[in-house]
Amino acid sequence: MTATSMITSTDPDADTIAEDAGSVGRTPWGLRYELRVVAGVWGRETRRFLRARGQMVGMLAQPLLLLVVFGVGVEGVAGAVDQHSYVQYILPGIIATAVVNASLSNSSTVVWDREFGFLREMVVSPASRVSLLAGKLAGSITSSALQGLFVLALAPLTGLWPDPGRIVGTIGAILLLAASSSSIGLLMAVRARSVRDTQGVLQIVVMPMMLLSGALFPLDQVPAWLRWIGTINPIGWGVDLVRCSLLNGIGGGDIAVCRQLAWETTALVVALVVCLLAAARRFARTE
Repeated sequence: MTATSMITSTDPDADTIAEDAGSVGRTPWGLRYELRVVAGVWGRETRRFLRARGQMVGMLAQPLLLLVVFGVGVEGVAGAVDQHSYVQYILPGIIATAVVNASLSNSSTVVWDREFGFLREMVVSPASRVSLLAGKLAGSITSSALQGLFVLALAPLTGLWPDPGRIVGTIGAILLLAASSSSIGLLMAVRARSVRDTQGVLQIVVMPMMLLSGALFPLDQVPAWLRWIGTINPIGWGVDLVRCSLLNGIGGGDIAVCRQLAWETTALVVALVVCLLAAARRFARTE
């Protein structure tokens, strides 16, 4: 049995990967082959996301619930924040939260693939494991960015009518946050031994990071040590980028804000590269 025929044995979505691998010819290690493998894995991950309608509805309902409960319920108490209504202030935070949740959840499919045997069938194919991981990353970025864009489309309901420049900047921030959080999720997934391990990490680590990201409330009034945690919080960097892009434009002409955004953008890019390299190195040892 060949490697490509083994890939088709258990997962119908793997047919695309196998067909692409077989259609390239006798030189399976060329760039064209690797790109087709990336596209095949990306297509499988995207179809998996679109078919899981229950999970999709749940992920879309959560930001709506946060927007209604916190936006409507707390706005009368909180009042305006940074010259915006409270519901407008938390909208970027809810967008970032939806992107991060989706990225980490989608990246954890590596653990499912390992437990159900599909991962083993992929790694015995001629494709490089970097290509397989890149396809996983692309699929996670696509699905999580789509969920962020869905929440962004709710901006008019909060009274926000961003101009095209702000929309483009916000989309860029969403894509960067999706890429960096997906790479973090992949690193967690390739190191996890089971689905329970991944879920435990998400509950213990990710939830506090989200609460301390400034997504739902400003961090100026919290104790200094909590503010310090917020400054080194990757989710907080993404929240700041989305909020500044959507509410004020990129920096709003303020030099200090522009420097802060440049630092946070650089930090997210570094986190993306470091976690992706670490995940690729770990994934290369997968058996």
